[in-house]
Amino acid sequence: LAMEGLYLRDYQTKLIEDTRRAWDSYGPRTVVWLPTGAGKTEVACAIAQAEIDRGGFVQFLVERKTLCKQAMRRFQKYEVLSAILRGEDSLIRGYERVCIASIQTLNSRWDKPEVQALLDRVTLCFIDECHIWFETYVKVLERLSECRFIGLSATPLRDGLGKWFPSLVRGPTTQDLIDLGHLVRPRYFAPQNEALREALEQIKLSSGDFASDDLSKIMRQRTIIGDVVQHYIDKGEGRSAIAFC
Repeated sequence: LAMEGLYLRDYQTKLIEDTRRAWDSYGPRTVVWLPTGAGKTEVACAIAQAEIDRGGFVQFLVERKTLCKQAMRRFQKYEVLSAILRGEDSLIRGYERVCIASIQTLNSRWDKPEVQALLDRVTLCFIDECHIWFETYVKVLERLSECRFIGLSATPLRDGLGKWFPSLVRGPTTQDLIDLGHLVRPRYFAPQNEALREALEQIKLSSGDFASDDLSKIMRQRTIIGDVVQHYIDKGEGRSAIAFC
């Protein structure tokens, strides 16, 4: 798994070994579960390089154009020559051993001879953010029935995902990564004003879940958004912030 500039952490090496064992034991499709910040793309690059070394061809599918560019930069960082299939930016020269593609472009050009020729070469396919499912993925799985697949996700929580991926390989938890010193320990602040408490009580279903349309409506109220902003002002101390919704 040697790659120029890529140094795997112990848990990443173990994850790759566990993935190969899952292929051997449960078949050629598995989901690899790693929390945000654990280096999913680094793991993918190492597995891809091993596949290239054995004469294979790697397809890396993403669900957004921006993720396509991010993946391309990461493979370039480790000097892996890649084709790209992404709208107007598409560039396939034919001698690359990796193709990074947006699922939307792959679907729209499915019947093109050059795309079918590319698919003929694939021996290993990654589906990034596999919890965000597109029907085109089913076409890919059926078209590449003899290939191995890895679904990558930090949140592999989607009904029916197990229909296509019979095994799941779990890496370290977020807490594990904090304990190892790879992630910072977060401090949590959970503002909740009276308006929000009352609204949530009104829309709870008997199952204990929230009706998503009703939940969206109340979360857009000015008082609730203002509450979040005020708590950032009070707790954020002027530092950069990310809103994860």
